[in-house]
Amino acid sequence: MVGAQLAVHAHGSLHTREFGREVDGGTEVHSGSAFAYGSTSKTFTAVCALQLVSDGLLTLDDPIRRWVGGTDPALDATVRQLLSHTAGLPSDHESHDAGGDPPARRLQALLAAVPPPARTAWPARGTFSYSNVGYHLLSQLVADATGLSWPETLDTYLLSPLDTRAGFLPGPHPRTAPALTVHGHHIQPPAAGHETRTVSAIACTTDSDSLAAGGLAGTATDLVALARLALGNGPDLCDPQVLQEMTTPVDGAEPFGLADGWGLGLGRFGTPGTAWWGHDGTHDGTTCHLRLDSTSGTVVALTTNSTTGRQLWDAVLRELADAGLPVGVHRPQLPPEAPVEDFTPCLGEYRNGELAITARLDSATLTLTLPGGAAYPVTPRADLTFSALPPGHSAPFVGRFLRSPHNPTALQYNGRALTRTAPPRERAGAGRD
Repeated sequence: MVGAQLAVHAHGSLHTREFGREVDGGTEVHSGSAFAYGSTSKTFTAVCALQLVSDGLLTLDDPIRRWVGGTDPALDATVRQLLSHTAGLPSDHESHDAGGDPPARRLQALLAAVPPPARTAWPARGTFSYSNVGYHLLSQLVADATGLSWPETLDTYLLSPLDTRAGFLPGPHPRTAPALTVHGHHIQPPAAGHETRTVSAIACTTDSDSLAAGGLAGTATDLVALARLALGNGPDLCDPQVLQEMTTPVDGAEPFGLADGWGLGLGRFGTPGTAWWGHDGTHDGTTCHLRLDSTSGTVVALTTNSTTGRQLWDAVLRELADAGLPVGVHRPQLPPEAPVEDFTPCLGEYRNGELAITARLDSATLTLTLPGGAAYPVTPRADLTFSALPPGHSAPFVGRFLRSPHNPTALQYNGRALTRTAPPRERAGAGRD
């Protein structure tokens, strides 16, 4: 039996609910059960970086080369761009741990390990493209400014002063989450037999910069404490005006199909005037959802130990709306369906660093092939957009091909911007069976 925690802070009061078990036949989920946060860890990283901005150790709009020596073009990115996924960096990278080197040298080693040909597939700076690499770099920049390791910095500046039980996933790091006994559950859809596979809590890589993008675990109540701090309602750990940058939309940050806008460490969900801010995350068999309303100060957080957590989150949102608390959601508009032939010029390979996706026609069906060979059909729609329901997902998402200026040159998929890599004369027939 899977489980979850729900925490809602509204009208000055905190309301919590727990249900299920940490693992089949194990302890019931309780208020102290720690769940892996996945990418919601980035919101902690963002707050910590803004603390250093508040203290004058960093600024938002100077190139990071101001603090890190080197000639790599990636160092022209700013802290604001790293926080808002507009730094022109790829989604992920292979770990290139520089051992005990200082953070600044580790940062340069990470960049230097990327061969020049691979950089041609990096997104353009200023374009929104969800990037774990950006948060890896940010953690090294922050650690270099404090003179501490990244885990020590986050603990010293944020986790301990905030008085949360949140900590890192198991590994050789300080402040491991104290009660991390919650296991994840991979649940197959009914068509695949509805099989449940239990996954034990997995340690993150020992490369500490990876922790900044998705290495934290804790309770739903810990998430509420962080969100209240971001709203200026927590302890005096950061200038409230600096924290307001988290819920200020960044110009040009268009997270197509992922959210309705993006600030610093938070996405915007809903139309202006009804917008909530927040972040979602997944780990191995767990999900995490955080939303906060900068107008009323209301916070909603849900942690689950199942891949079906997204369906539970949708159900929670419906229940809250029925109870008079409509939480903003991202509902991408689906254009009308279009002939698949309109997408013939879009066929070929698209890359974002090490992420490669191939668009092809299989028996007159537009198909996307992901790394590892997994392929699934998508529904062609007007304006070169498409919708898809990947295996194991409960809700469709949308993507689109972009023209620059006439030929398709990029693909937006799940918040990532991928660059077309096949030359025009090769791609006209690419992918046809």
